[in-house]
Amino acid sequence: MLELNKLYNMDCMQGMKEFPDGFFDLAIVDPPYGIGIDGQKKRVCSNPKHNRKEHIRKNWDKAIPPPEYFRELERVSKSAK
Repeated sequence: MLELNKLYNMDCMQGMKEFPDGFFDLAIVDPPYGIGIDGQKKRVCSNPKHNRKEHIRKNWDKAIPPPEYFRELERVSKSAK
């Protein structure tokens, strides 16, 4: 199992498999929405360094997470029942 209070840079699907059912009280997630806008639609300032539209990583928001993502997220989260 992964160590608590430590940051991991890894695929969340791989990481969630390390935890037992109902392990987390709260899950705060930010998956891609599948709307394809890549952040902001227009420039926020004239400096390209601070412009999200100028960032290299594009098309990150094209796909919707697969059903397995939501099943695994629900599995490791405590139920509100």
